[in-house]
Amino acid sequence: GNLGKNFTAKMTKTASVEFTDDATAYKLGLIGAIAGTNWDTDLPFTYVSESNGTYKYEIASQAIEADAQFKVRTAGTWDKINLGFSNVKITGDPENFADQGGNILCKSAATYKITLSFTPEEWEWVLDFQKL
Repeated sequence: GNLGKNFTAKMTKTASVEFTDDATAYKLGLIGAIAGTNWDTDLPFTYVSESNGTYKYEIASQAIEADAQFKVRTAGTWDKINLGFSNVKITGDPENFADQGGNILCKSAATYKITLSFTPEEWEWVLDFQKL
């Protein structure tokens, strides 16, 4: 029968990520006005492990200034991975971060252990901030 209503769905492609089986090959980092840099220096993540299909990268200790803005990207290039506020799920201390024109804004200065996790099957990036 006719439901009398039209249901539509719209999907907008925001990025493409080509992920290889060798997650250690990915050199990921934070880029932005962070840690005394001005969008000119990548702060590198270290590949940690793969477990149950989730890849983990870590920055053991990083001070982030109040009002600092940043993104996650492939170190040295915007061509592969370019993740802003709407592309990641922020955990650990989410109330200290906000969307600033697509960038991730840190509201109050803090030092964090930062873990970036990626689960290809779910296409989910998680950025976890644990205060040190």
